[in-house]
Amino acid sequence: MTEEHLIEWVAVETENSIGTGIVLTADGYILTNSYVVRSAEEILVKLNDGRQLKAALVGKDSFSDLAVLQVQAGDL
Repeated sequence: MTEEHLIEWVAVETENSIGTGIVLTADGYILTNSYVVRSAEEILVKLNDGRQLKAALVGKDSFSDLAVLQVQAGDL
């Protein structure tokens, strides 16, 4: 993310679903919808610079339909 704190959109894909997310922090936290990652065994995040990173599910709330992911990248 740039110093202007612009929102960076990413693609979030699982074996059953595809959606979008936004980068929350430069150290790898991403916000997406919980339905996108529901029952996912593997989560892949595609960044605007072409990188594809495996993501871990940090937490989700089905009621609000939000999920937090984390990728191992320190330069978002």
